[in-house]
Parts: sequence; C-alpha cells; structure tokens
Amino acid sequence: MALHEKAFRTDERVKLLYVTALGQTQLMFLRGQNEFMSRRGLQLHSIASPDAALDELHRRDGVQIHPVAVSRRGISPADLLSLYRIYRVLRRVRPTNVHLSTPKAAFLGAIAATPARVPVRLFLMRGLVSPEAAGVG
Repeated sequence: MALHEKAFRTDERVKLLYVTALGQTQLMFLRGQNEFMSRRGLQLHSIASPDAALDELHRRDGVQIHPVAVSRRGISPADLLSLYRIYRVLRRVRPTNVHLSTPKAAFLGAIAATPARVPVRLFLMRGLVSPEAAGVG
C-alpha cells in the first residue's frame, strides 16, 4: 500500500501533530483550522513548551497536548533532552503527519521525525526573528 493511501484510509484516523516552540504560535495561527480538521475526522496533537497558551489550545480546540520544553535561544545541551522528548512523543503517538513550525522546534522535530518514522513531514516557516520586529518575544 502506498504511503498516501495509508494516510487516507477510511478505517484509520489521520493523526496530525504540530510542533512549535510556543503554544501561543499554534493558538494564534491555527484558529479555525483545528476545528475544520477535527470535523473532518483528523486526530490533532500538539508539541510545544508548557504554558497557558498550550492549555488554552487544548481547551479551545480539543487538541491532545504533549508539553516539551523547547528553548528558542541558540544551541545548548538542553536541546538534546528536548530532541529525545520529542522523539518519545512521536513514537508514542505515531502520527501520520507532522507539521513543523518555528525555527528551533522545526529543526528538532524534523530530526526526531526521521527515526520515529513519521511518514509525512511538512515544514512551514513561522516565528523568524527580525531585528526590526517588536511584540511577543
């Protein structure tokens, strides 16, 4: 069976897992999308750093949350622990698709998704820091 056929079999729910550094990113950018996809039978999951926005995402959209601390600053030894924890979530959930976004979380999520054998990996750039930017940060 081809990969795309497995992803859309009617006897299996498609599992979509989002990976971002902050729950706020998903809360803001996925407004309406989660409801749309849930109504069409997709099972939604989220990996992001634990915060109030991640809890609100669960409450508002019914997304199953998997808190994993992801630093937004430079490379550090703590990133290895984040990478391992993301990998563990991916192995446990076994998503059909993983949607990677925000630079650090996407990098770690993409690395973890390969040995976790996630069939479909999608990257969408969000959260790129600009020197002229002001606001949440």
